[in-house]
Amino acid sequence: MLKKPPFTKITSTILLIISTFSIITTFYLILTNLSFMMEFEILSLKSSSFYLTILIDWMSMFFFSFILIISSSVITFSSMYMYHDELIKRFIILILLFILSMCCLVFSLNLISILIGWDGLGITSFILVAYYQNNKSNAASLITALTNRIGDSLIILSIALFMFNSSWNFMLSPMNNNLLMFLIILAAMTKSAQMPFSAWLPASMAAPTPVSALVHSSTLVTAGIYLMIRFNPMIMNSKLHTFILLIGLLTCFMASLSACFETDLKKTIALSTLSQLGIMTATLSLGLPSLAFFHLMTHATFKSLLFLAAGKIINEVNHSQDFRSMGSLLFNLPYTSTILNTTNMALSGIPFLSGFYSKHLLFNSYLMNDISFTILSLFFLAIGLTSSYSMRLTLSSIINDNMKSPLSKSSEDLTSLMSMMLLLSLSVTSGSFISWMIILNPPFSISHTFLSLSSTLLLLLGILLGFILSTKHSSPQYLSYHKMFMNMWFLPYISSKFMLKPTLLLSSNFKIMEHGWTEYLEGQGSWKSAMNLSFILTKFQIHSIKTFILIMWLITMMTILL
Repeated sequence: MLKKPPFTKITSTILLIISTFSIITTFYLILTNLSFMMEFEILSLKSSSFYLTILIDWMSMFFFSFILIISSSVITFSSMYMYHDELIKRFIILILLFILSMCCLVFSLNLISILIGWDGLGITSFILVAYYQNNKSNAASLITALTNRIGDSLIILSIALFMFNSSWNFMLSPMNNNLLMFLIILAAMTKSAQMPFSAWLPASMAAPTPVSALVHSSTLVTAGIYLMIRFNPMIMNSKLHTFILLIGLLTCFMASLSACFETDLKKTIALSTLSQLGIMTATLSLGLPSLAFFHLMTHATFKSLLFLAAGKIINEVNHSQDFRSMGSLLFNLPYTSTILNTTNMALSGIPFLSGFYSKHLLFNSYLMNDISFTILSLFFLAIGLTSSYSMRLTLSSIINDNMKSPLSKSSEDLTSLMSMMLLLSLSVTSGSFISWMIILNPPFSISHTFLSLSSTLLLLLGILLGFILSTKHSSPQYLSYHKMFMNMWFLPYISSKFMLKPTLLLSSNFKIMEHGWTEYLEGQGSWKSAMNLSFILTKFQIHSIKTFILIMWLITMMTILL
């Protein structure tokens, strides 16, 4: 059994204690229907004053408590996963800064204070993704940072537009401006990796697994969703909710389809995160922020646990991430495999797990809303593909025997199991008690029996498709679809080579010009002229006596003649 470093043990314990008090405070705020706002003046310039505004309500406290619970489990898991890292204390400090930036964003009420947390998330995520300091990590951190910088610039532009409202408090002084809402939505899309900004999310899997567990559950990617939840009343008053609906469902469908053909364990889980983020975004376009927040919370619990279980499996199979080379893990890692299977079932929406409660409400809400058949079909396909890639992942990595499993029995240490047990209990029970807390008046729906049973039918069809895909991964037909679909509709190419190629071509033209006549006239030409003049002066200095006599004679003759 590995001995936990004292620093990680103390840190995880403190976070767990704070989260306990936060949950108690959340209960109090829900029962009393109270909210608290604190405003601190930072700077005053003539007619404009800059305030740091903090909002404490049930939503911010509830989200804050879940962030700390997940962070506590992740830090405990890191003490095992990063045990041989000599700089583990630095790694934990970076994670704490990452969490602090997210908490700053959660409690912010105006765009100035939101920018502090928003920018902090971008900087710390760049450092954490590049933690291993190899070419893959550096490339992933660069595309992550550049995409997040787009969101930062859009937030700054939104702050400039909000100056016309004489206040950056978007709740007390709402502003109905379509351009402003478009900038806010685009900024949220960059953070939550919606199309066409989706390429950085699978690339960020180059980070250590504990970082992936935080990024994909309660921090970074959820920051964009949380921002749109806070701005949802203003978004619904604008004319952009149809745009959000299309972007969310397209992202969900693209990610689900790519996950069905992906073979990297961590990237498959990352694509599943992307598909769920698309569902949340589309739900916000229907004017259901509480339901989107409900799914955000349930998703955070089982997705963080899914990454921790995947990290344990990767650590035990010699750091191979191709789940086709795993198999039979149910016998080598029985507890971890059970946890992974349970979280996959929660992700699929198996009844009475946490994912079932939020997905069932989402399904009924889409049926009751006045949306087109095409949009509804796209949503049904995405829901069905969710259970498909979950089933494929379970069969390929845990159950199937592909004769490539380790010869020796792997060890399951108590530290990693204890870090996952709290999240496992939340993955099983959080759906029910969160629905009792925040969905006090559930939407009343009347639908046909077939429509009510269609969610179960989609689940079963998705499981069947996942079984077929897990057995056909070496067939020529599968490989042809694999090449086409696993590239995320060529978004990584568009985000990197397609965008950089024109600028690189332009820079090569500039290089040719600079090495041509411009270099001869300016750089090398000036140098050659100076060298020639220096050579002439050197010749004069070598024959200095004769030269001086000649100059004196010339001066004398000119004086006489004049």
